Formats: sequence, structure tokens, C-alpha cells
Amino acid sequence: MVKDGQCSGGERMEPMTNTMDKALAIFTFSPVQSFISEARRAEDLFNGSAILSRLAYAAAEAIGQQNLIYPLSISPDDMPNKLVAELNMDEAEQTLQKAEDALIGEWRKIAADARKRANLDSDAVWMSIWQRQVIQRPPWQVFWVVVPRSADYTADYREASRLLEGVKHARLFEQSEEEGAKDSLSGQRSALHTQNTSPKCYWKEMAKKGHIPASRLKPEGKERLDGIGLVKRFAELKQNRQFPSTSTVAGWDFYQLARQKDPGALQAHRQVLDDLDLYRARKEDAIFPYDLDLLFEETLTPERMKDSYNKTFTAEQLKPARQSLRHLYQAVGNIRPSPYYAILLLDGDGVGVKLDKMQDSSKNGRAFHEAFSRGLADFAGKTAKEIVLEEKGGFLIYNGGDDVLLFASLQNAIPLAVKLTGAYKKAQEGVVHATLSGAVLFAHHLSPLSRVLADLRSAEQYAKSVKADDWGNKDMLCVALSKRGDEPLRARSSPDQLAKFDSNWVEPFRKDRLAGGLPYMLKDDLRIAENLEPQAVQALVTYRFKRQAAPDFGEKAATLADQWVKWVEDIRNKLETTDPGRTAIEEGINWLVIARFLAQGGRE
Repeated sequence: MVKDGQCSGGERMEPMTNTMDKALAIFTFSPVQSFISEARRAEDLFNGSAILSRLAYAAAEAIGQQNLIYPLSISPDDMPNKLVAELNMDEAEQTLQKAEDALIGEWRKIAADARKRANLDSDAVWMSIWQRQVIQRPPWQVFWVVVPRSADYTADYREASRLLEGVKHARLFEQSEEEGAKDSLSGQRSALHTQNTSPKCYWKEMAKKGHIPASRLKPEGKERLDGIGLVKRFAELKQNRQFPSTSTVAGWDFYQLARQKDPGALQAHRQVLDDLDLYRARKEDAIFPYDLDLLFEETLTPERMKDSYNKTFTAEQLKPARQSLRHLYQAVGNIRPSPYYAILLLDGDGVGVKLDKMQDSSKNGRAFHEAFSRGLADFAGKTAKEIVLEEKGGFLIYNGGDDVLLFASLQNAIPLAVKLTGAYKKAQEGVVHATLSGAVLFAHHLSPLSRVLADLRSAEQYAKSVKADDWGNKDMLCVALSKRGDEPLRARSSPDQLAKFDSNWVEPFRKDRLAGGLPYMLKDDLRIAENLEPQAVQALVTYRFKRQAAPDFGEKAATLADQWVKWVEDIRNKLETTDPGRTAIEEGINWLVIARFLAQGGRE
């Protein structure tokens, strides 16, 4: 049995081995978040994450899995960027240098393969840019430290961590000169081009090459890549798999509904699209091999077809496709796909705090660290094999053990977040009480991915800004709604409170048991709540819920009002703002807005 914030195995001792000739080593590299976030397409995001995993895997193989304390198991597809190992003292530095060399070697191999796949025109100018950005000054900063092992593993780990932070902050890196027009992904590095050709003209010509579809590179020079961007765009690290676009994720719920309700109408629309000879982004799907942006009527315009598919059509030529799509909408009940999808970012709370504290008895430090690592590996395996599945509307981007990044369809996002937080807790049962916190962001499928990622990071920080317990646990989710042109609307809650979010809150709006205007009228009512006694606030909330309920839903509405007040109080107790009461009420109202949004399928 384990109590909150306590480790098991109080009598367990470290193996009785001589540690005096051993060393504790920590190996890591950067950048991570900025490398992943330099993305204009979902495929960039996915490939960036996959590259990081491959680099960490190459380093881990060089160190040797038998020497690793964290992670205990390694995989080329899901690896953290931090490795902890116990090595022979006289071989430690040599081993870690081999790991660094293996990481750089793997990067060069991935880069060479991507360049071969891209098959672009090049000359001496092009090659000089490529060599500078990819080979001579690659983006990776590698850090590692070694400390002699003592009988106190916890103290050794603390010292190694302290030294690592010092190395990170002390090392200086030479900045390369990046001249001329910049690339589209980072906006900071020189775009690849040939002599006497501007970057825009160069990439306009490259987009015309027959082997490069518009799904890979926008036409008319609208996208310019540097060496690093080329690697991310053209690397293929997972065979026969192209990561779905944001439009495909947004259209996923509708696609499943169409397959269930009227597969004939779906097939008819597919046959019309076949006549247009469009690129098949989802070749593995025999029913509908196209990107699901073709389930959105606004895609079927001459402008969008040129921009997205580099195909020239007149409005008259696209008319049959628009008609077949409208027939499909009618066949499934006059429903259209939601233009919104979700992106989730979840991170283990206080991992550093837990590893720093480990165990009051220093002799149990390594045993705890290995058990914690084993729990993270179990969670990563469960995430990939049982929870985040495409058939359930989940699309895994990165799975590093204590952090997860994924896309999800609109209706599956919050349930997936709740399942993941629960699985993380369960994976550490018997080791330590551990929680997962983070963000769920609903975004329009045509919103720039750079803005979406920035909003997601902000929402994650908002979730993490609440109180933590002694072991660093926060157990908090922030759900944010980012409509085009508006600032994101945000609300926080413990995951447990969201376990029945759909049935308790979304369903009453979906079935018109609660009026859509409830959140806004309640907001007006509660402007004076800070001056009222709790009983008066309860009465006011109950009155408004009942007034905005269907005639036969009054009693249930009163129950929901009571639950909402308790929910707001739970939020308030976790906040560290100067005015937690007002903030909690605002976020409680925002939860009702989000429920209403989901009830309408994001089609406001």
C-alpha cells in the first residue's frame, strides 16, 4: 500500500556491490521544445518528435541498455531526451563521448536520407548553406556529466543534476551568420537556394517537381525551407505512415459517422473525387484514401484546390464534388464536420522533485529511481498500445514516458486526457503518488500551427501555475478554446472532475435540456457574487440553472447547479492568484461555454 507522497520498499537495499569504481552519468541534449515547435504542418510536428526519439535512441544504444537507470527500456519510436546510467568510472567519459558521436551520426544519417528523398536541385551555394546548417553547425547541443558513485545514490544524483544545470548555463555557442531570405518554419535561418536564384523563385520551381505533392510543399514559393526544415519535411522515420493533417483530425468524428450511417453516400463522394485525380494522402485507407479536408465544402473551391493540391480547376469542374458532399451531409442527418480539432500536451508533475527526494533512506535511492523508470515505461507502453489509438480518435505525436503530445478529434479529446492522467497515476502505484498535468487546446483546423502551439504552451503553463503538494503534484488540466481571431478561453480542473464531463455537462446542452445562453446569463448574475454570502450565491446559481432549463429538467438542473458550485470551490482551493474566488467563478463559467461548444460539435 502507498500513501500520497510516500515511496514503497522502505526496507529494500541497493545491491551489495562496490560502487567506488562506478560513476553516475546524466546525458541530455537540446533543443527539444523549440525544435518540435518549428512546424507549419502536422507532419513537421510528428517528424520533429520522431527525430528526437531516434537521436536519443542512438545515444542510449551507445551507452548500453544494461547500464541505463532511466529509461530502463529503449525504443527508437518513444524516447526521452535525458538518460541516466551507471558506468565504470574509468570508461564513463569515453562511453558518453561515443553516445554523443552516435547522436550526431544518427542526425547526419537522417539528414542524408531526407535530402535524397527530396531530390532537389543544388549547386555550390545550396551546398554551402546545407553544410553550415546541418553538418558543420547542427542544431544539437549535447551535455553530459559524470560523478563518482558513493553509497548514497540520492546524493550522487543531486550532485550530478546540479553539475548538469551548471554546464547548460555556462556553455557558450557560436552563432552562425544567416543571411538573405529566411525559411518558413523558424523564420531565422537562411532558406536554401541556388546561385542567381532567389529563395522564393527556387522553391516555386521545386514545388513543380512531379515527385513532390502539394501536401509536402506549398506551391508558388509560399514555403521556403532551410536545411533543418528540409530534414523535418522529408524524413520518413516510420515506414508507410504519413501523419494526419489537422483537417483530417478535425474531420475524424464526421468521417466515422459517415462510415456508420451511410457508407454508400461516402463512397459516392469518393468516386467523384477519383475523377479529379487528387493526391491520396491516406493511401492505407481503402474506403476514403484522401485527406479529410475534402469533407469540408470550403476546400472545394478553385483557390483552395490550387493552394492545397496545386491543381487548377474551375468552379464548374468542382461542382459535382460539392454536390456529392452536400448529399453526404444530408445522408448523415444534415450534419457537417467540425472545423475544430484538439491538441493535447501532458507532463508529469514534479518529476525532478520526486527524484531529488527519492527516499529518506539513501540506500533506497537507486531502487526508487529504477521503479519510477519502470512505471514511466509501463505508462508509455499503455499510452501507445491501449489509449491513444487512431480508431478512437487519438493520434500520438510524442510519447516520452513522463510527457505526451498528441492530436485528438473534438469529441475524444477530454476523455483521452482523463484516461491518460489516470493511467499515469496507476503506473506509479506502489512507487510514489504521481500526477500528470497539462493542456487540451481546441483549435480551428486552418489556424497557423505556430500560433496553436504557442497557445498550447501557454495553456500548459496556466495548468501548472496552481498549488503543488510536497512531492510536486498538481493534478490539473487546462482546457482552452482558441477560436480564429479571438484570445483563447481557458478553464482549469482536476481530471477527476472531468470524468463525466460529457454526460453531466455536454449532453444537457446537446439535447437542449439547458439553454445555450446559460453561461452568459450566469456570468451577468455572478458579477456581484463576491459581495454575497455562500448561501446566497448557491441560491442565485440554482435559480439561474432552473430558469435556463427545459420544463421537465428543473430538478436535474438544480442538482447540476449544486455540482457546479462545488466544482468552482474545488478550483478555487487550488489557485494561487490574488483573487481566487473571482478567477474560479470565471473558469467555472468557461467550463459551461466549452460544454456548449462541444455540444454543438464546434459548429457555432
